[in-house]
Amino acid sequence: MHNDLLQHIEQQHPDSRVRFLLARINHFEHYASLKSKKLKRITYVLRFSLLGLAAISTIVLGLDVAGLAPYAKNIALVLGAVMTFLGGVSSFLNIEEYWMRHNTIHLRLKALRDRLAFQCSNLQLIEDEALNAILSEYHAITESNIKYWQDAIAEQKA
Repeated sequence: MHNDLLQHIEQQHPDSRVRFLLARINHFEHYASLKSKKLKRITYVLRFSLLGLAAISTIVLGLDVAGLAPYAKNIALVLGAVMTFLGGVSSFLNIEEYWMRHNTIHLRLKALRDRLAFQCSNLQLIEDEALNAILSEYHAITESNIKYWQDAIAEQKA
């Protein structure tokens, strides 16, 4: 029902500005949602991989099996190297922060979209002031995303 209402407003609202803004918000929100889900999966895979490798390494070092003893140190060393690599990749890419950033963007856009949909339900006209406030908030979200990447690029150059 919620998606039907949004689609109805996006296709039939008499104000083309509302249709345009709702379409842009929907597009950006959908992208942020997909990106957030993907980054969450990557974050969880990295974290649980590190946890699993650490547990296996501890078990290998703690086992008292005659045939394993000469190899235990080397196995633990390789597992430690893999854990260090995965931890380094996770830290370098800062995936968790990037995930939280996209999750925040997704939630802000969802709230903004719902506010616009509420004000335009039943295809009623929206006051220019209210529409401009929503547009300004949309621009603030997109500008913060642009600034984030500009700062990241500047940081790499420094």
